[in-house]
Amino acid sequence: FFRPCERPQAGYRSAVPEPWVLLPPAIMPPTKTAPSQGRGLPASPSIDVGSTAHEQRAPTAPRARTPKLPSITEDSQSTPLHSDHSDPSLPMGPWEVEDAAPHERRVEALLAPQEEASAEDDADGPWDGEPAESIGTVEGSATRRPKGPPFTVNVTWARSNTNILKVVCGVRRGWKCVQTPCAPQPKGSVLWLVQSSDVEERLPHLKASQWISKIPGLGEVCRKVATARALNRFRDRFPEDFDFWPRTWIVPDELKDLDAYLLKARKRKPVPTLIFKPDDGAQGDGIFLIQTPGDLSRRLANLGHSTDQAIVQKYLPRPFLLDGLKFDLRLYAAVLSLRPLRVFLCREGLVRVCTQPYEPPGSRNLHKVNAHLTNYSLNKTCHTFVHNADPGADAGSKRTLSTLLDRLRAAGHDVPDTWERIQALVLRTVLALASGLLAARPDLEGLTAADGPGPHAFTLLGIDVLLDEQLDPCLLEVNNNPSLNIDSVYPLEAIAEEELPTPRPKTCKCMQHYKPHLHLPCAVDLAVKGKAVGGALEMVRKQRDSVGVGPHELAEGQPYDFCDPADLPSALLQAAWEL
Repeated sequence: FFRPCERPQAGYRSAVPEPWVLLPPAIMPPTKTAPSQGRGLPASPSIDVGSTAHEQRAPTAPRARTPKLPSITEDSQSTPLHSDHSDPSLPMGPWEVEDAAPHERRVEALLAPQEEASAEDDADGPWDGEPAESIGTVEGSATRRPKGPPFTVNVTWARSNTNILKVVCGVRRGWKCVQTPCAPQPKGSVLWLVQSSDVEERLPHLKASQWISKIPGLGEVCRKVATARALNRFRDRFPEDFDFWPRTWIVPDELKDLDAYLLKARKRKPVPTLIFKPDDGAQGDGIFLIQTPGDLSRRLANLGHSTDQAIVQKYLPRPFLLDGLKFDLRLYAAVLSLRPLRVFLCREGLVRVCTQPYEPPGSRNLHKVNAHLTNYSLNKTCHTFVHNADPGADAGSKRTLSTLLDRLRAAGHDVPDTWERIQALVLRTVLALASGLLAARPDLEGLTAADGPGPHAFTLLGIDVLLDEQLDPCLLEVNNNPSLNIDSVYPLEAIAEEELPTPRPKTCKCMQHYKPHLHLPCAVDLAVKGKAVGGALEMVRKQRDSVGVGPHELAEGQPYDFCDPADLPSALLQAAWEL
């Protein structure tokens, strides 16, 4: 898929990808070829983005000559993958939505899917069987699915999610992306929405057969203060079931109790550390470590104009480390119904690694954000950030969950037990949020029900989890709108001249990095987010086309595990809907 250096090096040069190998048929820009040459791309290792075997296509023949490092487009005047603007939420480039001639732009050799696993093969999951050797494809020819009704995803309001949706639809037969910016009745099997305003605006115009990719009101429930209120309420009543949630204060509402805790904690050795998070904070913005009432007062005084609330959590001082570096997990949970609760946890996720060695928090290192905070938006600007062009490699500042689990398994850790506890964390977290949402919005019962008349809504949550030194999972936060970008930032000064694409893409000066840089495809993001998005849409398609299909049938053959509410204590389930 990418062609990384044979021997990984430190820093940005370790994996500068060849960006032309990324783009799927739906967004592959036209190429300039001689009449005698074909339009195929050179053979290259492939990455599965979650499609099934019956959709696999044969690769095209390689070109006679290949440029050393071609750019994302062969036209030097074309727009790069990420346009030169400061708003990352906008679409990343003027790609075509519907490919007029997909057979002329194929890159199936690079995005060839895996065979669909049977129920028997997938019964134990990847955690009990042999470790996965790669995220590549299964060799052999694939059978074609009989032609059925098309499955369309409307990306008019998808913004920065557009590219990953085109990747997912581009490798599935019968799927396509559409745009209807001016149509009073939006078309599409699924309307992929990002902003809450778009959800409320499109909701009255939906057809009974349509789905939307956001559950109305869930974005407000997933804000830091609202999440803390919901989980604190359940933790007070069911402390053993919600022990994964660190003690959390809401300020200024609980400021008196927090001040008393800080004054009492100053007598301990070492002094406990807390982490301060504004209610509207995102991508690490406004997050600080504090140890004294004075630290807290300064952070409260500097809250932004958009919010006057924040949460303060106990900081977990002993995390599990990778080569001396702290990390966390970005997990993806597809919620297809709130009542009955249908939550599916993707078996692939992101491992986000810090770029500075970890030290237990103290007064002398609280300012070292790259050692304590795992946010990609903070660490990507550090000179020690290591790009990873191989999703199967256990290296780099961004890795896949599967490689981490393989490493833990090889070290003798009980991976199935850890994964079971992560599933329990995800299920209980979504249950707490769903009970509060349905209590405030009873009108959502039909929209978020598993069956019955449509339209329906689903969502893809990003759940951040930290593993402590005993591999016990702890919840950090829930993201209603997780980043689905599939590009990485490469500062120009860190890329060798011979590694620059030819012709050279347009240099970007957006807010993603403080230095001039390039936006190039990220193989790890594509492998992880392709499976998360593709698997979620596959389950939506099954539930949409089949009446009365069960949750285990929905997850069959997909990179998702069903988090069964039947595993919860009956008292917890009953109290959830009462609360």
